[in-house]
Amino acid sequence: MSDVIRLADVTLEVAGRPLLSAISLTVTDGEILAVLGPSGSGKTSLVRLILGFLAPTRGEVRLRARAVSRDGKILVSPEDRRLAVVFQDLALWPHLTVRGNLEFGLKAHGVQKETRDARIANWLGRLGLGAEKDRYPGSLSGGERQRVAIARAMVLDPVAVLFDEPLASLDVVLKRELLEVLRGILREARTTAVYVTHDPREAAALADRMAVLEGGRIVQSGTLEEFRGAPATPFVADLVADLSVLPMVDRIGQDET
Repeated sequence: MSDVIRLADVTLEVAGRPLLSAISLTVTDGEILAVLGPSGSGKTSLVRLILGFLAPTRGEVRLRARAVSRDGKILVSPEDRRLAVVFQDLALWPHLTVRGNLEFGLKAHGVQKETRDARIANWLGRLGLGAEKDRYPGSLSGGERQRVAIARAMVLDPVAVLFDEPLASLDVVLKRELLEVLRGILREARTTAVYVTHDPREAAALADRMAVLEGGRIVQSGTLEEFRGAPATPFVADLVADLSVLPMVDRIGQDET
């Protein structure tokens, strides 16, 4: 499989303080990578680097083999990277309807009306939002707003989707439901994704592979089975221990051996 996202020895410093140090990782075509770490570990900074909102102090970010940031310079602007993002606060436009929220990005990218209409209808249908298309975000439930944010990202047909703690505020029942929906659509569409979370249950339920950030460094990456077999740090060992007793561990929608 080809690399969609590649970070090579990336360091990010702000006012002389390192936020990320020597980060090297790849995400391959169709892969879901979960990035785990405690608050302050650098997870959101990593997302902003990939999106192009920040430039690495040193190192290189590549998308589909194209250098998009390198050594303090943004070579390709965020709007030209063909990435989509779902933030923790969702960032839905309150003055636009559900349909309007999906259409906004398509118009900005110059997608023709016939294609816009077909894509919007497709994703509203797949996420169970067809009947809500003329409603405004403020009138929707929390779960419905989450679905709108996911649909708004997927309708763009992006190179990859980045998720920054999108389910952090939900109860466990709704979180499990949306994880099932999310995994299904990402798998069906073969969408490459980076899913940032502090919750090991979400990572284990959704991702093919995980990377753990501690203090701005990746201390371990691999599959859940590899983490269980040889945790690299006490923090990783605690994550594995939590997974042995907490619900929502198994990958949703897949049989485990």
